Amino acid sequence: INECEIPGMCSQKCYNTKGSFKCSCMEGYVLEPDGRRCKALGPRPYVLFTDRNSIRLIMTDGKEYKQAVQGLKDARTLGFDVKESMLYWTDKAATAIQKAKMVPDTTIETVHETGLVEPAGLAIDWVGRKMYWADPGANTIEVSELDGSNTMTLISSGLDKPSAVVLDPTEGFIYWTDWGDPAKIERASMDGTARKVLISGEHLERPAGLAIDYSTRRLYWIDSKLDVIKHCNLNG
Repeated sequence: INECEIPGMCSQKCYNTKGSFKCSCMEGYVLEPDGRRCKALGPRPYVLFTDRNSIRLIMTDGKEYKQAVQGLKDARTLGFDVKESMLYWTDKAATAIQKAKMVPDTTIETVHETGLVEPAGLAIDWVGRKMYWADPGANTIEVSELDGSNTMTLISSGLDKPSAVVLDPTEGFIYWTDWGDPAKIERASMDGTARKVLISGEHLERPAGLAIDYSTRRLYWIDSKLDVIKHCNLNG
């Protein structure tokens, strides 16, 4: 039996041995006493999320919960630039992409307002210092500098309500969901070339949130119609 073929046997790396298995962790993590889970070193990790009118922060241990940004109209999707501690989000009511520092009494700034129809999925390229977003109203995927300059349409053909967007900057790929018929999860190089359908057909109905586990190299998504969370490797 190869225990490493069982999902979740190790939280990161798994090595099959004779009659058993061994787990290990990526750089920046330490193996927990159970010998299977990996814990991040450094500051306590936290989760950022929006309730439409504000952006909130909760520590993964549940010991701290607070507002990071308030006074929003209808915030939908978030992006975060760790280097500058800057939050970015799309606001459906304002038809805009906005940003604010994660500091007390922060000021909200508008990055994009013109040329948007229905900004949706947003992702920050922390390597190339750019932002990518989907616009299901225009059926496009766009890219610009983090300050909003040099905006260009990355992909405009063969899209039908693109929604979530996630990036893998170290490998140079962008992934997105498409709610057309049939629904799809696609991938392309971050310059828009080498486009490929990863998942389609009976496995998908309405793929929503996308997330990459960079340590295990897996792509996760929610299917809001099938009420499931699924995953695959980064090649589909």
